[in-house]
Amino acid sequence: MKMNELNDREVSMNYKLASFDTFILVLKEMFPCYLKEIEKLEYDSIQYLCNMFIMKKELFFEYSNFCFSVLREVDKRIDNSKMTIQGKRFLGYLGEFCLSIFMFHLINSKKCKIKELNGTYILTNDRQKFYKHLSERIFSLKNFVTSNKRYKILTIFGLKIHLRKDISLIEQIFSIKNENNKKILRILGFKIKFKRKK
Repeated sequence: MKMNELNDREVSMNYKLASFDTFILVLKEMFPCYLKEIEKLEYDSIQYLCNMFIMKKELFFEYSNFCFSVLREVDKRIDNSKMTIQGKRFLGYLGEFCLSIFMFHLINSKKCKIKELNGTYILTNDRQKFYKHLSERIFSLKNFVTSNKRYKILTIFGLKIHLRKDISLIEQIFSIKNENNKKILRILGFKIKFKRKK
């Protein structure tokens, strides 16, 4: 390894540590009620990565307010002019830590139920294999035969649907019906009720 490469890596590592330290300092200043969760992030190995979640609108706004107010303040305090292009993504990485702290806080406060699902990380250089595996995870239609019965299973984002012959595929995935003078949208079996504006 060349000396200037070593120095670049050293500088990059110092910026990462400095940005993390600044992040922790800002969190403690702005959200002292999250101190227990901040310490868990600092000293534990559990994290919620990739900023992937599904949550109610109110929780999402609460999380967004928490995350972006912290990141704005961190951005004001850190000079990124000497960082590499990858290093300048530090706010994105710190945003993942925000999600972890927010999730720890929700768990500790027992504010809502949380369901954790596994992510899939595919390591392959073969693009055909990758796309085949990905498409099967997102959408697949397979025939099954059990005890002389034939049926099809549709898989969409890991959710398995046993298809019925008497109802069209579109209706089984998506339908709008009137129930008690209210329109109900069903997507993959989930009901979504429409509210009229007053």
